[in-house]
Amino acid sequence: SYPRYFFDDPQVGESMRTRFAQVNTPIVAANAVDDLWAPPASRDAFMAAYRRAPMQSVTIDPQAHGLATIGHMGYFRRDAEPLWHEVLRWFGEHQPPPLRSTQAASAVT
Repeated sequence: SYPRYFFDDPQVGESMRTRFAQVNTPIVAANAVDDLWAPPASRDAFMAAYRRAPMQSVTIDPQAHGLATIGHMGYFRRDAEPLWHEVLRWFGEHQPPPLRSTQAASAVT
């Protein structure tokens, strides 16, 4: 009943929009064209709330990767493992800066 998920919910929408708008870490939002629960348009509506975060949307066609299907959770099945090489490369390119020693000490305590 809410086209923009809980962002349109009058009870929590404003606080959720505020929290999501504060995120500024790089995000890659990937989903499959055969995902019936969260198709690319759904992903885009949800991810629009991350207004300050550098965003990259990736739409995965299972056949282009030699897979019969991916669906909603198929990204985590063993036969989809080749897709993870791209994800791991992305994480490698978007490493956060190391904590300074004072930050590291306070993070532990």
